[in-house]
Amino acid sequence: MDKKYRFLYNDNRIIEVTDMKKYQRFFRIAAILNLISSSILFFNYYSLIGIVSAIVLWHLSNMSEEELHNYNVGVFLLAFSQIFINFIASIFVFLAYSNLSNGEDSINPINGPPVRVKKVVNPEMRRIDILLKLGVGMVLISGILFATTSWSFVSDAAKAIFLLVFGSLFLCLSLFTEIKLKLYRSSYMYWIVSMSFYLFSIIALLYFGVLGSLSYDGVSSKLAYAITCFTVAGLCYASYLKLSKEYLLFGFYGSAFLVIYNFLAYFPIDESIVMIILSSILLGVTIFSKKDSTLFQTSKLLSMIMFVFIIRSINGYNEVWILLASILNIATLVYLMYRSDDTLESIFMIGITYILLFFSVYNFSTSSYASILLFCVLCVYTLLIKINTKEHFKLLNNINYGLFSIASLIIFVVSTAEDSIVGFIISLGFLFMNILASQRIEKSHVVKYASYIEPVAILISLAAFFKIKELNWEISFSMIFAIATIVYIVCYYFYKENNIKKLYLMAALIGTIASIQINIDKEVLPALLVLVPTTVSTLTSYQEYQNNNPKKAWFTISYIILLISIYNLLKNINILVISDVAIDLIFLGILVSTILLWNNEIVKKTNYFAIIIPLLGIINYFDFNITYKMIMISILLLYLTFIIVKFLCKTSDSKNIVGLIGVIVAIIEVMFETNVTIGIYIGIVGIIVILLGYHLKELKSFFVTGIIITILNILIQLRDLWETIPFWLYLLIGGLAIIGFVTYKETNKK
Repeated sequence: MDKKYRFLYNDNRIIEVTDMKKYQRFFRIAAILNLISSSILFFNYYSLIGIVSAIVLWHLSNMSEEELHNYNVGVFLLAFSQIFINFIASIFVFLAYSNLSNGEDSINPINGPPVRVKKVVNPEMRRIDILLKLGVGMVLISGILFATTSWSFVSDAAKAIFLLVFGSLFLCLSLFTEIKLKLYRSSYMYWIVSMSFYLFSIIALLYFGVLGSLSYDGVSSKLAYAITCFTVAGLCYASYLKLSKEYLLFGFYGSAFLVIYNFLAYFPIDESIVMIILSSILLGVTIFSKKDSTLFQTSKLLSMIMFVFIIRSINGYNEVWILLASILNIATLVYLMYRSDDTLESIFMIGITYILLFFSVYNFSTSSYASILLFCVLCVYTLLIKINTKEHFKLLNNINYGLFSIASLIIFVVSTAEDSIVGFIISLGFLFMNILASQRIEKSHVVKYASYIEPVAILISLAAFFKIKELNWEISFSMIFAIATIVYIVCYYFYKENNIKKLYLMAALIGTIASIQINIDKEVLPALLVLVPTTVSTLTSYQEYQNNNPKKAWFTISYIILLISIYNLLKNINILVISDVAIDLIFLGILVSTILLWNNEIVKKTNYFAIIIPLLGIINYFDFNITYKMIMISILLLYLTFIIVKFLCKTSDSKNIVGLIGVIVAIIEVMFETNVTIGIYIGIVGIIVILLGYHLKELKSFFVTGIIITILNILIQLRDLWETIPFWLYLLIGGLAIIGFVTYKETNKK
């Protein structure tokens, strides 16, 4: 969102102050999209137009809003033309235009940021300006069609001559309107048309092959493109000398760069050598140009064009030269990033730096040494960004470290497949970088989330170490997770910050669950090791809880995972080598003893819930009659409902709703069985529910529910007798039931 301020001036004008950045972002995104589309098409007519559009858009992003308002219609025409060049980019150009279409100028009040006030424009002059620009646009479009369309009655050479003549006529008209008529706006437009027609004449000559093989489709196509770019550069520079418009310098520098590329590509030189020459030129220009100069601003866009060229040249050319060209371009990007004050530019430069490094290094070699080299370069690059004390580098540091972490994991996977020792070295380096990133070195920025990645880095290092092929250690991942939990506990005692200590305790608990889940071979040692972190976490959190720490969740989670670890050791691992029912009885005894001996509310509540697990195991162990087994499971569900209502439900409504759902779930499976035992059981449940609803006001809905359960039970259990009962008996029972219900309601009223 744009930041807005309001200032009151002496003439009682209220002026809205706006920190305008949106239009710059939209222009730059559109420029980047044009570059990407040009890289897909590589070098043909459309890619050339896309690159030129990208240069123009990038220049517009560096212009102030006051300057852009002078070219409001031009920006609209550019946005409209983008529809045919790159539809997605056109959307962003229109968005940028919408941020400029308010027709406002900037004024700098005393001790205030830039402000926006309404600019008074003569309506008639505005209409004339629009018509003039519209006419120029139509003339330019006609020139393009004339230069690229075959007409049977006009020869190709004649078309080029006609275009030259038209260009000269408009040039003379421009000079006449400027010198004699003093119409500077019209003179400017005529000049642009004149230069465009001169360019169209060259395009016509090369498009139709008037000069033989020197054409866009001929053997000398690269030379043809070089001539076209040279013409653009010359016309832009001549126009700059005439009009002193900075954007013309952008066109001049960009076209000159493309001239060098196409001219070198014309000769039988390896494409990778061309990339090295261009990257060297660009690096030199960037270093020796002033920060605020147009040449320096242009070098930002040219570095991105070089990125496109290098990526397209990776396959099929000399890997060493491509790597060298990438290094030169990366040096340019790093230098630009350090001198830039724009966060969006810097983020984009960081992204393409990572892409260049990955593609060029792994194109050169996929060996383990290449992985180490790439990782070391990324480490140095990350540290350079970290130690930069500029304010906007704080955000860059965080974004870069996220990219660095992802890149490091990819390098680790690639290198481990090649050489397990190298993978271990890279994992240690990643761990070391995590420690550095979370520390403040003098005035360097800190990556706070690096601490959260640290436990993952430790786990990766341990896995890489134990999976080194030369050591021939056959250690399961369950064991690796168990060892990691011990390391996490050591780190817990090593660190002093509470947040980091809690982080490692949480990592130890997560590692415990992971070790238990993947222990498919039922190893005893991992199951024993994970008892250490769960016990430490439980005792530590209990001590905090005893010291009036209001947070109960930490102790609850730790204790639950401790119970899971103990049950896993007894049941799944069967460390005592006894029957399952004996294990369930032992675990049940542990839970009951803890309830009796440990006077703690959380422990008691947790154990009440945990008791269900061994009881369910005992029920499933014995081969009970299906009827009795159904009844016992139903009783367990009723018990679960009871403890949920008692310990977890706080309000009367929640107790009623949860209780009713629990009772219905508990009896629904057994209720429709015609059996004396089940009938007696459901009857007892119904009576208990009625009594609870009668005596407990917070469970008043249980009373009606119990009556319904009892009646349904009677109806279901006696459904075989209904045919033998006379009809008058139904009437008698129904009448008595209605009388009894009315009597009950009257009693309640009194």
